This record gives sequence, C-alpha cells and structure tokens, in this order.
Amino acid sequence: MEKFKKVEDATMNAFIDSWKVNLEHNSKHFSSKNVVSTLIRKSKFKDIPCVIVLAGSSAYKDLSVIYALKNKCLLLCCDVIAKILIDNKIVPNIIVNLDTQEAAFISLFDACNSLGTRNNTLLVVPTTCNKNIITKCNFNIVFYNKYVTHIKFFNDILQKYGYIGSLMVGFTVSTVCLSLAILLGCNPILFIGNDLSFDKLDVNFYSYCDGIIKYKDKFTTNNFIVTKEWYKLMYNIFSNHNVYTTSYSSLVDSDIFTVISLNNFIDKCCKTDYNISWLINKSL
Repeated sequence: MEKFKKVEDATMNAFIDSWKVNLEHNSKHFSSKNVVSTLIRKSKFKDIPCVIVLAGSSAYKDLSVIYALKNKCLLLCCDVIAKILIDNKIVPNIIVNLDTQEAAFISLFDACNSLGTRNNTLLVVPTTCNKNIITKCNFNIVFYNKYVTHIKFFNDILQKYGYIGSLMVGFTVSTVCLSLAILLGCNPILFIGNDLSFDKLDVNFYSYCDGIIKYKDKFTTNNFIVTKEWYKLMYNIFSNHNVYTTSYSSLVDSDIFTVISLNNFIDKCCKTDYNISWLINKSL
C-alpha cells in the first residue's frame, strides 16, 4: 500500500491543476453517444479476439505480422505507438489514451495527420485528457472516467458524470487497454510490446509512466510494481478471460499471462473474419 500511496501522491501533485482545466473544457463535449458506457453496453465484441499493441521494444519486430491482423480481431493500441503503426499501414480500430500531458497530444495529433480526415478509428480518452486532443485531433472520441474512488477529485467526477462509465487505470495505459478489452467482452486477449522490465528500463518506458518519473530511480520501480499489482487485481475479477503476451519481462506474471508468439496466436485464435468497423459503429 505504501508504494500505491507514493505513486498516487506524486501523480496528483504533478497533474491536479491541469486535470481541472481539462475537465472544465472537455465537459462541454460530453454526450450519451460518445461515452464508454454506451460502447460497453452495446458492444458487439463478445468472444471476439483482441490484440493490444503497447510501446515496448518487442512490438517493432512484429509490425509485419500485426498488419495481417486486419479484420481478424479488434486491434487496440496505446497512443504512443499509434503513429508508428499507421506509418506501417496498420490502422488500429481503437487508440487508448491515459497521459494528459502535451506530449500525448502531439503524439496523437501526428497520428491523426497520418490517418487523414476520413478515418473510422476510435480514440478512447479520460474525461481529464489534454484539451487540445478534443479540439485539434480529428478522431471519433469516446470518453471514460478513471475508476479511482478513493481519491476525492476522481470520485467527484464519478459522482457528477457517472453516466460516462469507467475504466480501471492502474497508473499505466496498459491496464486501461486491458480493462476496455475485458468490458467489451473480448476473449482471448493478446498483449504485444508489454515487455518493460523493472531492472532494464529502456527509452520506451516513458509511455507507461505518464511522463512523471525519470530514468532508473526508485520511484520508477514503485510504478512498475503497482502496475503488476493492478494486473493481479484485474485477473482476480475477470479470471474467465484468457490473456496472452508475446514477450516475457518482470512486468509479466506467469499466473496471469500465457506467453505465446504472435504467429501462434493468429493460428490458434484468429481464424474468423470480422467487419470490425461495422461492429464498432453498431456499438455506439
């Protein structure tokens, strides 16, 4: 619990003022049609496989294979890797954002420009997301509340905007992606690029830490430990879902994740073609 508290306190101190400004701006754009509760309630993705692409370095070696997943699964990705996928002609069905900083906006703005003005990609963002994302990125936006009931600021948002619906955040975008995939009914679920390590941090770790933590300090270690605990919590709640990963690291718990190659996952789980764009439209 002490590690949870340290990460929470540092995050609150760094971002509370910008969250308040963003929420005030973004609330003008909330409606019953662009919220995660509607997406979940009307979901057409029950028992459809989902692949989640994160920004770990192992994702880059699988880019050519990820391309073959089109209409074989629901393809989610975190915001940081979105432009890299798009530049490799891989168009994600859903991009998930957690980071509220300017860097997140720039990353998504670049991805949006690469896609062009006519695209069917959903961008799932927290109610406190960077306000520039809402006004300057030409995505179909879906809002979610961060499910953090023990922090007054977020609990107040949940009380006021409960109709929006919530996703478990767990301090990293990876847990938001997993929460969304599970609540949409997807099964099985595969992580690609979930290969960050406590002891061997690389340049990609930034996307998991909301930009607050510097390289290789004790606080970064706390952040990863907290993330691992969130995985365990979600697994205990949703243990009927099969969750796989293409790479092993100290972030990955073998009790929760089954390690499998992407090619083997495709052969095992992605044998059916789906009209994913149509299914998304029917879910909104």
